[in-house]
Amino acid sequence: MLSAMSQPHVLKACGVLSLAMLPEIVFGEELGEVIIRADRDLLSQNLMQSLSVREVDSSTQISQNRSIGDWLASEPGMSLNGQGGLLQSYSVRGMSRSRIRTEIDGVPIITDRAAGNSTSFLPPTLIRAVSAQMGGSSSLFGSDAMGGVVNVWTRDFAQLNVEGAFQTLDNASVLTIGGAPRGDTSLGLAIRYADEASAAEGTPLNTGYRSGAAVLQHESAWRTIKLKVNGLVSLAQDVGKSSREYPRSISYYPHERHEILKVEMERAGQWLLRFYGHRQDWQTKSQIRESGLALNSYRSDTLGSLFYLTHTKLSGLGRLGIEWVGRRGVSIRYQEQDSEGLLLVDSEPVSGKQDNLGLFIDQVWTVGFWDAGIGLRFDHIAQAASSGDGSHYELSANARVNFHLSEQVTLFARWATGFRAPNLSELFYRGVTPRGEIVGNTELDSEESASSELGVQVTSGRFSFSLAGYRTVIDDYVERFHETATTQSYRNIAKGLIQGYEFRIAYEPSARWDHALSYGDQSGRDSASGNWLADLNPNTWRYSLTWRPSRAVVSLDLSHREGRSEFGAGEEPLSPLTLVNVAVSWSMGQHWELGVACTNCSRQTFYGTADDRAALQPGRAIAMNFAWKP
Repeated sequence: MLSAMSQPHVLKACGVLSLAMLPEIVFGEELGEVIIRADRDLLSQNLMQSLSVREVDSSTQISQNRSIGDWLASEPGMSLNGQGGLLQSYSVRGMSRSRIRTEIDGVPIITDRAAGNSTSFLPPTLIRAVSAQMGGSSSLFGSDAMGGVVNVWTRDFAQLNVEGAFQTLDNASVLTIGGAPRGDTSLGLAIRYADEASAAEGTPLNTGYRSGAAVLQHESAWRTIKLKVNGLVSLAQDVGKSSREYPRSISYYPHERHEILKVEMERAGQWLLRFYGHRQDWQTKSQIRESGLALNSYRSDTLGSLFYLTHTKLSGLGRLGIEWVGRRGVSIRYQEQDSEGLLLVDSEPVSGKQDNLGLFIDQVWTVGFWDAGIGLRFDHIAQAASSGDGSHYELSANARVNFHLSEQVTLFARWATGFRAPNLSELFYRGVTPRGEIVGNTELDSEESASSELGVQVTSGRFSFSLAGYRTVIDDYVERFHETATTQSYRNIAKGLIQGYEFRIAYEPSARWDHALSYGDQSGRDSASGNWLADLNPNTWRYSLTWRPSRAVVSLDLSHREGRSEFGAGEEPLSPLTLVNVAVSWSMGQHWELGVACTNCSRQTFYGTADDRAALQPGRAIAMNFAWKP
């Protein structure tokens, strides 16, 4: 949607990230902000970063800016996934939906949407940064992290900020106000609105919405103990669910409410204790049988706690901990109405709870030019629903090694196992959603995976290069498929294989110029039948340029998506595509910053994903924004 250019540049990196690299990546006063972010990401710091990590912030985002899916899609190995619109989800190295654990300030966001998680309820102007931990991470995070972890960090306002933006094409607008009423407390509020957009050739898109959100951050200290509190409240109304069927068939979210609270205590370098809760309540309406309606009303509470200790036993640095994630009051009420509003069906296909208790250890050693580490986690997952109970026991592991050829060159390798228990919706749901009619499968088995990765990271002065190749084998892969011409369901296939590679080259010839070139290549098949798997990342080239003349920043984002003739269940071929996005911002003294951006400047008509229900993406849009601070 809107291009955000008013926040300071923080960090954009690819490959192995370590504290030793920060002085070469970050400039001057911005170093402190990166350190703060690392403090808030203790669990996802694998003690030794030997897996690929991507970090992006709003200053690097000049394509569409509707949600974090647009941010992640700018990096190799990640892409959009699903139908489209504000609620569009994302794929990380071919893993999507509930195979990716998504967190906001360390709080897991767990839903039962067929398309997977979405953090669209959090406006991008309230986000400070997004990091994606790519590759199997179940040995630290358990189920739902088989394909990686996406962390979203809300923005903290050190002083009063007033920001606004407006976009043509759909009249999208956003107003953001933030400040620090006390030195240890930050508050931010964003209100946004959008009408229906259209594709480049004029096709109307069901992408309108009205939403507002507020974030709170508080941090204080008592002797050596830090107390951190994060809160989020969000309400959205009339959120269009974009689909290829629109306007023949209309689906939308009449309302979507989220409330998140996290309380955390930490003694730096020794222990951390965290408690959190996430309440969500949303509803969908979908047109069926010409003038009939299907309604889904969803509610759930996620509660959790995390505790871990660090130690220096076993001649290395280690950590051991326990995590509990509970879900209570998970309910999907399904109703059908005829054209006169008469209730034809009233059922509750999903009504249950879930508990996940995990015990984990993580250890790393450094000897000369070598770093080596291992991690283990044991999980017990218990699921209860009106139609039956079930439980799963899983052991996940990882091993990783870094070899530092020099201060500039590091080789790394990683191996990990992972798992994912089917969610309650996949098991029990039966009804019509914005994706169409879905029938759950109570016979689904848990997915299990083994992934490996090899790579190299080179950093020398103003030049950096990273290359990573990966291979993931998934047993009992859960595939969504068309059971009949009008219904979809889920099934296990014996084995799926996903493999690919990514590279990124960055060069900064001077303080005024930045260049970056990246590419990602991926394939994935059912090992038995040879059929293509769904939700894979399209092979994409991307070039970005930043030029900083006096008091201005000019950014160019040029991407080329290669065509793909092979596709998975519920998908169609993808045509080749070249997109151009441009943004310019000006600093108008100490108080004002102005900006203008053009997205899809060449007015391409295209689908953002291979999903056979995906709507066309929006056409060319011009966005204007401002930021003011005293």
